[in-house]
Amino acid sequence: MWNIFLFGLTNNWWLYATFVACAGSIICVWLYSKRQTQKAVPVKCENTEACETKKLAGIVSGLGGVDNIYELDNCATRLRVVVNDSRLVDRDILRKTGARGILGKNRGIQIIYGLNAERINIQLKKYVDKLKEADNDSAEEILVSDEQIIERIYAPVEGDIVYLADIHGYEANGNENRDGIAIFPKRGEIRAPFDGEIRSSSQAGSKLVIKSSKGITILISIGRDLSGLGGEGIKLYVSEGSHVRKGSLLAEFDMDLITGRGFETTIYVIFAPLKEGYGYQAYIRENVNYEHIAMVVFEE
Repeated sequence: MWNIFLFGLTNNWWLYATFVACAGSIICVWLYSKRQTQKAVPVKCENTEACETKKLAGIVSGLGGVDNIYELDNCATRLRVVVNDSRLVDRDILRKTGARGILGKNRGIQIIYGLNAERINIQLKKYVDKLKEADNDSAEEILVSDEQIIERIYAPVEGDIVYLADIHGYEANGNENRDGIAIFPKRGEIRAPFDGEIRSSSQAGSKLVIKSSKGITILISIGRDLSGLGGEGIKLYVSEGSHVRKGSLLAEFDMDLITGRGFETTIYVIFAPLKEGYGYQAYIRENVNYEHIAMVVFEE
């Protein structure tokens, strides 16, 4: 039977050519269909605000949510992101935002958007900041517009933010007129709340003064007086004059050792006197991490 079939193909070359052409076409169509089903469909975005917001929301979702975004930057063609947990990154979602490719190593993620990378980075930073400002548990209404904001101060430690007035005995020390917040820490790491410069640090390492690139100065203090420890249980990673970026590790402290010696580990974030016409808004909430905004300084 097969001999007859092959003999027929040999003597009828046009039949053989037709058979090969049909088989090749079927294989090509199958391969193309398979590739298309595996390829994510990018978001079709007309220049409308709603569509841009949808795209930005997709990027945030693909990166594991707003709390998983540690740092945003870009080069000529790529959005460069540092995430807290790379396991939360969803590449399929990112492809649907129009990404031409996605590269990742450890916490670093590079998303290729071509020449739109810089524009997307600028828009994404604004979008993420708005999400973080809106994500607060305070019943106090936020009345500060983007145009008024001078500086965003991120939480320097993980924990629960409270008002200074909520700290027992704080007013008794004559600090009732100081502006700022207190944080009950859940982890013994202090990180830079903004880009700036270390202006001073105590010998024991329990107090740091940092000035932002926009001229806002704050004091970050572990407890109120840890001089009795002589620096034990505290490791400082910066010194006076050090330039730091937001999120840089400033100090580590051993919470168990400090409390075991009878000292408190509450973190105080206190402003140096603000310029006339400046005010601040505190976001009182629980379970903050380094990517939550703790306060904003604004022009009244």
